[in-house]
Amino acid sequence: MDTIGTRYMTFRDLHAGRTPNGFVDRDVVDMVTQENPVLKDILWKQCNKGREDIVTIRSGLPEAVVRAYYEGWTGTKSSKRQVTNACCRVTTGIEFDFDLYSQDKDKAAFLTDEQKAHSAVLGDKVASLLFYGDTQGDPKGINGFAKTFGQYGATSGGSMVTDDKVAAFYCLNGGDAAGTQARRSVFLVGWGANSAHGIYPEGTSAGIEIKPLQHQMVRQSDGSNLDMGLQEMNWYAGLNIRDFRFCGRIANINIATDPGSNGATDITKLVRKLVTRAKSTGVTQRLYMARLVFEAIAEQFEKKTQANAVKYADLEQKKDATLMGIPVAFCDCMNGDEAAVEAAA
Repeated sequence: MDTIGTRYMTFRDLHAGRTPNGFVDRDVVDMVTQENPVLKDILWKQCNKGREDIVTIRSGLPEAVVRAYYEGWTGTKSSKRQVTNACCRVTTGIEFDFDLYSQDKDKAAFLTDEQKAHSAVLGDKVASLLFYGDTQGDPKGINGFAKTFGQYGATSGGSMVTDDKVAAFYCLNGGDAAGTQARRSVFLVGWGANSAHGIYPEGTSAGIEIKPLQHQMVRQSDGSNLDMGLQEMNWYAGLNIRDFRFCGRIANINIATDPGSNGATDITKLVRKLVTRAKSTGVTQRLYMARLVFEAIAEQFEKKTQANAVKYADLEQKKDATLMGIPVAFCDCMNGDEAAVEAAA
């Protein structure tokens, strides 16, 4: 049996979010709410087939020949293939004793406060799926950027990957495919209609669904009845990576290692490589990472920069973080230990 107070809102929960006059405190500090600016950056497109989006990718080009007079030519054609991406459904729900709601003096604020918290949870889950979704592990989900860039290519030596039409060319090794579990990644994303964008089901309000508040009796496991208020919230969302050449990843970054120690991987060098390799025309580029990763990168950049190179303007105002001229966004959903990314076969 579910414990009242863990699944259901109690009077104590309700009272904890109130001002002395009994109204909902609109200045609640959410210690558990995450920041995932990727949800503000992503471009959204309506699916062209229900909950699926079918895209056509040109996978081969025709040929051209140099010829002289009286020499013939042979007709050629391009080749294409279709890729289907589907939306998943992320769901959360508000449940409470209906008496709490009916006796509340500010019913609208009562619901709005809970909707705010549940909306944040939906966003956190969708943000995590955009980066780490894997339908092989969870068929109900989606494939995220980590799935596309699931193997890194060697950047030097005889096994160096030079083919820019394979995803491994845009996935670099941050130095720790084995050993510690404190691995993080840097993802470079070029948002655009023909590169990478989010998708939502055809005919929906951007995939967001908030069902009407329901009032019903719920039978408890002990046989008793409970008068409950229920409200379901859904977000139908997916990811369409039409051209992975506009995106990339630096994987296996060990945040437990001192970035300034001897033998530490030069992440700044890898950022430069990734930014150089990824295409950028006509897209909005962003670098996504956990704060601890940027902390390591900033330390390495500081060691490479002369102390007197800091301008007075930099000391007078706070500037948004950028690397190689690309805005950096910190995503809390990326602040978790990642599985090791192996070398491409």
